[in-house]
Amino acid sequence: MLPASPLAAPLGFAPLPGGFFAALVVMVIGHLVLVELGKRWFYRAAATPPTGAPTDLGTRFVRRRAARFSVAAPPVRPLRRRRPGGPRPPAATGADPV
Repeated sequence: MLPASPLAAPLGFAPLPGGFFAALVVMVIGHLVLVELGKRWFYRAAATPPTGAPTDLGTRFVRRRAARFSVAAPPVRPLRRRRPGGPRPPAATGADPV
């Protein structure tokens, strides 16, 4: 924008040669073509499933993991831990020992 303004001459700007714009157009078109070819190559390779392997292993794994949350079952009781030092002391009854 600045090279096309009235300030271009005092700032020392010169117009770019036509060959620059031609090279720029060729590079942009070449870039677009290479990107499209790369996308087609990438998505073609990703679209073909590997041969001999089942394709729904991931969904089967998710269903197995989620099955324990979707089945109405009684809650699992936690295991009791043993206290170190043997059995528990008798519970206090509130009466004074005589």
